[in-house]
Amino acid sequence: MKHHPKAYKPSKEEIQHALIELANKWKELLDEEFSINTKPVSFSGEKFRSLLVSYQSGYLPPWGSWSNHWRTESQASLRN
Repeated sequence: MKHHPKAYKPSKEEIQHALIELANKWKELLDEEFSINTKPVSFSGEKFRSLLVSYQSGYLPPWGSWSNHWRTESQASLRN
């Protein structure tokens, strides 16, 4: 039986610092249209591994929908 160490959970200060860093570098990290129309809001989830992003009304992401994260079956398989 394998032992899996407990996953690291960042402190509130670390999460806030990471969000500020991400917001400051948002335009450098993403393509221009996406970065102009979106902004990082918060990290979420039990281990803060998900990112909540706000977007301009009417803006659709390059993959077509805010509720569909994968364009094709082959891209979805990359997730595993």
